[in-house]
Amino acid sequence: MNYQKDKVSDVIEVLMIMEMERKCAKRQQNTTTLRRLATKIVAEGELKNKRYKNYISAHNTIHDALARRLRPDIENIRIYDKLADEWLNNKSSQLKEILLGHTVNGVQASKILKFFNS
Repeated sequence: MNYQKDKVSDVIEVLMIMEMERKCAKRQQNTTTLRRLATKIVAEGELKNKRYKNYISAHNTIHDALARRLRPDIENIRIYDKLADEWLNNKSSQLKEILLGHTVNGVQASKILKFFNS
């Protein structure tokens, strides 16, 4: 799949790791810390899978998925962190609705619905 057109897969991967890390953490971590860790983990995985040629490119692209690719709904990384925090703590559906608005096919929509409804 063309990753430029797939605006949601990287975001879902980061959210999945944020949620797992939050559950496994021995002490409470703030959302920004969780996002930074999750971005690093996803970038390292994508580099290992040879999606990228170097870590900087991988990290910047994953970060860009969170901070810019979902414009105008998410204008910057602070807004992403706020929405992710609301989802992690209150199961807010706002982030799910934004991602659904950026899907290009039914496969992406199914992936989003499965993730947020599990």
